[in-house]
Amino acid sequence: DVEFVHTAQSIISDYVQSIYPTVKRLNYVSDGAPQHFKNIKSILNLTYHQVDFGIPASWSFSATAHGKGAVDGIGAAVKYWTTRRVLSGTTSDAILTPEDLYKFTQSDSLMNVFYMDQKRIKNHCEKYQLLNRWNRDSPEGWINQIRSQHQFDPVGIKKGQMYTHLNITNYTNRFLN
Repeated sequence: DVEFVHTAQSIISDYVQSIYPTVKRLNYVSDGAPQHFKNIKSILNLTYHQVDFGIPASWSFSATAHGKGAVDGIGAAVKYWTTRRVLSGTTSDAILTPEDLYKFTQSDSLMNVFYMDQKRIKNHCEKYQLLNRWNRDSPEGWINQIRSQHQFDPVGIKKGQMYTHLNITNYTNRFLN
């Protein structure tokens, strides 16, 4: 959901800025699943990214639900390693909780995995007053043709440009009430 995504963006932003302090902009790449990523609340949050996390960001969307992206490959690798451990281990090697899975992934130094529980997400949403933001700033309706857009680049709070393959559409007026 959108609360999870904003919390994850906070963690990602902090991590990237701590490892690469000269980075000037983040670009998120994901599929276009509307329940998680490609929706008005997530795009509104994207326009607040610099205010919230101290660094501007854009968002590129690939085709939805094809399971062929880099993230899908990482997820498949984690599932494979986890299954091998569970099947080849003893009952003490069982992974029974999300925390167990997180601890297991920490043994792989090539992958950075972060853990968020419901309490952390709730505290994060309260800190950034996301419900107030969405109630106050969300426009009526929808971003015109959001599903056909592949790139969102904020140029200010509630302002930005969105792109299809060759078209650039300004969504500034769409966000302003």
